[in-house]
Amino acid sequence: MRVVGKWHQNSQKAQAAEEKSLKQLAGDIQKMLVAQRDRIENFVERDRSWTYPDWQARYSNHPLVSQITRRLIWQFREGRKSASGIWREGRFVESNIVR
Repeated sequence: MRVVGKWHQNSQKAQAAEEKSLKQLAGDIQKMLVAQRDRIENFVERDRSWTYPDWQARYSNHPLVSQITRRLIWQFREGRKSASGIWREGRFVESNIVR
């Protein structure tokens, strides 16, 4: 009985430590999302642009940042062509297309 009791106590301590670690991680992720959101909002003021592959890697396909960027309307340009795009059904589509 004593061995089982000791194991149970250690198990509870390990679970409490893991829970504390997960709460810390969740808080860190929340802070990072806020910081990234603020940074993305500042792009409008600075008229930023990227190549499409760089933009995909940094924003559209990023595991954390994509949670923000896929909710926005983006302006895409290639030469003289320009289009606004939104995330819909797993990909970006022109935002002026009506279904």
